[in-house]
Amino acid sequence: MDITAAQAMAASREEAAPALEEAKQLLASIIGCDGKLVKEIQEEAKGAGISWRTMQRAKDALKLTSERDGGPWIWKR
Repeated sequence: MDITAAQAMAASREEAAPALEEAKQLLASIIGCDGKLVKEIQEEAKGAGISWRTMQRAKDALKLTSERDGGPWIWKR
């Protein structure tokens, strides 16, 4: 059975949705009031088997900010 490019892309989005939800839940659980070091977030994501790109999408969906005050990058609410 042949599928169109649009069908393939729709299927890809459906598969990505659970990964994005998992990433959002992980971020929500580890981002505290003071934020979290990006390096630590990367380690958590790797341990959970979540790609970094999916974590970035989750960050955007949760409207987290990236901050750096002369030190390492931090994601904050």
